[in-house]
Amino acid sequence: MSVVEAILIAVEGMTCDNCRGLVESQVSALSGVISVTVSTMAKRAQARMLARDEGSSSHGSAAAEASMWRRQSVGSVFFAVPIFVLAIVIAVTPAATDFERISVR
Repeated sequence: MSVVEAILIAVEGMTCDNCRGLVESQVSALSGVISVTVSTMAKRAQARMLARDEGSSSHGSAAAEASMWRRQSVGSVFFAVPIFVLAIVIAVTPAATDFERISVR
């Protein structure tokens, strides 16, 4: 059985029903949110959402994100190092530096 918890969110700057609708739609779009009640006069929103189990789900999510960052970093280095080496080799090659001294008539 799922545990539902309610949270209160202070919202500054709401002046009309359009603001209320925008806050309501943005909070409703968050994962785990069941319902949202927004009060323009009280300048706050109340959201009912599924309680998270901090043990397993957040740990698995963090591990997956760390793995993704590791893969992307290794891939970036894998492609960046050869390009860097080629740029250095071209810059110090005598033929490349002589090209600048050739005058076009």
